[in-house]
Amino acid sequence: MAYLPGLSGVSRINAYDFGGIIAIINIISAKINAKGNKTIDASAASNDCPVKIFISHSSKDKSVVESFINSILRLGCGLQPNDVLCSSIEATGIKTGKDIRDYLQKQLLFCDYVFFMISDNYLNSPICLNEMGGAWVLNKEVKPFLFPESDFAEMGWLYEISKGARLNNDEALDELRDELLDKYKLIDRPKTSDWTAQKKSFFKSLNSL
Repeated sequence: MAYLPGLSGVSRINAYDFGGIIAIINIISAKINAKGNKTIDASAASNDCPVKIFISHSSKDKSVVESFINSILRLGCGLQPNDVLCSSIEATGIKTGKDIRDYLQKQLLFCDYVFFMISDNYLNSPICLNEMGGAWVLNKEVKPFLFPESDFAEMGWLYEISKGARLNNDEALDELRDELLDKYKLIDRPKTSDWTAQKKSFFKSLNSL
């Protein structure tokens, strides 16, 4: 840091830029180490069962995200609380005693999907953008969901606009459910009538929030 004031052409240093770079380097290092160890598996590497879905979100959007998890992922699709990591919600958050940064990095490394819950709050959060960058580096299966007031053009250059869907898009949520049910072969899948009811409940909650 002592050398930074002497850098020519540098008018402003953003500390979060360094945090993002360090986080991504750590993730890449973990991935390389995992590949180099033939005996490693996801459970051994993380000392926890890897989640199926990592929810990247702003804690300021907790109410909307919680409604999405409960109505769409759990009651609508049949996923369990330990299938989803959402750090701001107690049932799906980080367990007591865990090193937060280490736990999040390892779950991001081994999860099946990363959902981006994109809002103005998300786009103004350096931590959220670091998670987006980490998922991009790891070439994860991503699903960007935009809040109704957000613009597709604001998603940034990391991801194609075609990958994004609005949270109030009925057809997009139907496609999500079909994909999750097919991938995880869920036995106790909710009936279609239950799914429809939960989806309506989520839309109502989304509008009110």
